[in-house]
Amino acid sequence: MARAEPGRRAAALRGAGRSPQDAAPRPPRPGSPRRGLPGWLRHPSPRLAFLAPAVLALVVSLPALRGELVWDDVDLIVHDVFVHHLANVPQAFARSFWAMLRSPVEHFDYYRPLTTVSYMLTYALAGDARVAYHLFNSLVYALTAGLLALMLIRLGAGAGAALAAGLVFAAWPTHVENVDFISGRTDLLAGLFGLAAFALYVRHWQGRGRAGVTLAGLAVCSAAAVLSKETAYALPPALALFEWAGRRTRGAWQRLTAATAPVAGGIAVGLTVASRSAHASWAQPGQLATAFLFNARDLLAPWPPRVGAVQFEDTFTVRVVLLLAGLGALALLCLALLPGRGPRAAWVAGWALVVPSCLTGVPSNRLVYAPSMVLIPLVVWRLSRLPWPAPWRAALAGAVVAAGAAGFVVAGLPWRTQQELFETTVRSNPTSNTARDNLAEYYHYVSSAPSIADSTRTRWLQLSAEHFRVSAILSPRSVKPWLSLARAYFELGQDLRALTAARIGVSLGPNWGGYFMEAQALTRLGRYAQADTAVTLALLHPGGWTDPEPWTLLGWVRFQRGRFEESERASAHALRLSPAASVAAWNRALAWACMGHADSAGAAWRQLLAGDSTGSGAASELSDIAQHGASGGAGAETAARTFLAAAGLLPGAPGAPGRPPAPRLRAALAEAARTWPRLAELAGVERPR
Repeated sequence: MARAEPGRRAAALRGAGRSPQDAAPRPPRPGSPRRGLPGWLRHPSPRLAFLAPAVLALVVSLPALRGELVWDDVDLIVHDVFVHHLANVPQAFARSFWAMLRSPVEHFDYYRPLTTVSYMLTYALAGDARVAYHLFNSLVYALTAGLLALMLIRLGAGAGAALAAGLVFAAWPTHVENVDFISGRTDLLAGLFGLAAFALYVRHWQGRGRAGVTLAGLAVCSAAAVLSKETAYALPPALALFEWAGRRTRGAWQRLTAATAPVAGGIAVGLTVASRSAHASWAQPGQLATAFLFNARDLLAPWPPRVGAVQFEDTFTVRVVLLLAGLGALALLCLALLPGRGPRAAWVAGWALVVPSCLTGVPSNRLVYAPSMVLIPLVVWRLSRLPWPAPWRAALAGAVVAAGAAGFVVAGLPWRTQQELFETTVRSNPTSNTARDNLAEYYHYVSSAPSIADSTRTRWLQLSAEHFRVSAILSPRSVKPWLSLARAYFELGQDLRALTAARIGVSLGPNWGGYFMEAQALTRLGRYAQADTAVTLALLHPGGWTDPEPWTLLGWVRFQRGRFEESERASAHALRLSPAASVAAWNRALAWACMGHADSAGAAWRQLLAGDSTGSGAASELSDIAQHGASGGAGAETAARTFLAAAGLLPGAPGAPGRPPAPRLRAALAEAARTWPRLAELAGVERPR
């Protein structure tokens, strides 16, 4: 009987998912005495192993609370009114992640409703207060760091090694982008729920707790992970690999079913939503197949490598080759570090399968978040097995944590403001056209602020144009930087450069935006016949046909060519598309006046003048009338009389009701009369000298 006792104890330990070696007290190794460290550090409690990494994660992320909402955060939260209403929560599960953008197909592929719901909950509590969003990210990160340490204890890594791994994970500087970037919440939520799913899987695998409750929790966490980010697509095969490496099959089908069914359901719903929102014009079944390829892109796509200044072309073949090379390198690393088959090996093997899913098409520190859940604990566990004195190992861990915490804080500094973030990105990636585009767009956005001086606005536009120019050089076959460069040159008044850039963009890929920009430049150069052709080509594309701006420009071009009836019809169509298109309304009134419809023109002008609080619209209309009259345009004098009467500037006319004030109008009249002196005679004022 005495001989059978150890056998029964070993069987009981195996039934709990532990080996007899894990439970047996181990004598101190030579050269590694247990002395020299306090007891709470030699044998930290599970509570300490959870709280210490969680608190450290909160502390190192506190500086982010002063940061702004940057980059994609603005589109996803500030500009997306959908997330501003909590009643829209059910609709979030039938909506793609980037539904607020009318963008190319690839921006509609993601299905992350749980992340969207988290934005909605935060907005309901705090509006667009940036502190609340950063605090939410920090709390999720803290929970993940603490749960990781507890998970490692359950897998038999030892409380000391688990505590050290949790602290290093919490202080790892590359996690800054996940925590400080609100849009990085997708990785945080998928990581937390994926880790929780692993923990519940291991709990059932070890036969602990109530099986039904554990399996239900596993299903909920798996569903939450896949609804947060596509990384969770790899969760079922990762758990299957864990099952194989852990050498335990009892109840395996229950565990795998509880983990796989929600993921499969999430994928199916995501494909349906993506196919309806992004690929509705594509034929079935190619519609769903294409949506699946976009959704699975994260599983197939390391970014193209750079060797010196040469960047390999980003093709599907290159992605697959790099994927295989990365998997091979990962396999060699795991073979060198794995502790053999068993619970710890199963943990590493399972999470290793998640690593390829993090290799997305955009180089980013966010990619290393999920892999670090594997590699950091693995390296820490291996180092803990070295025959070093315990104080030395503790000192090394403390030094790594301290250096990491300092690096975390420093790495988070650029994320405080949008400008600093984009400028830092360009400095660190000078050959990235994406980084250049982001910085140029930011400079252009700053230049549009109404309160800045003209000289400052010009300087911002010049900076924007310079970075767009470099982006176009870095990616000469991409349409976007050329069209953005054309826009910047146009706003700087460099019309010939704008025309050249727009034509290059159109030659790379005909699109309505390029034709429209070309038409704008030609209009300002006075080449109205060519501008008419360009804007007509813009209207032939679906995007241009439904946009009021090309119709407004067409109305003006046709007016300049003396085709007043066509001008009026184009302006009227622009107003039908957008009743707030005030430029089209002014153009239509001018076309009416030149056609001899003085009553219609006068009524339209009186209505427009009443709503022109700044007088800018009236000043622009007077300038247009003066230019038309100076060039000898037909109906110019009739248009001038009608407008002056509507504005109260014609002797004996009742004038426009209320605004704009007469002094501003008279100043605009004096300026316009310099171009066409006849205006002064009609208004009964002194002709300008």
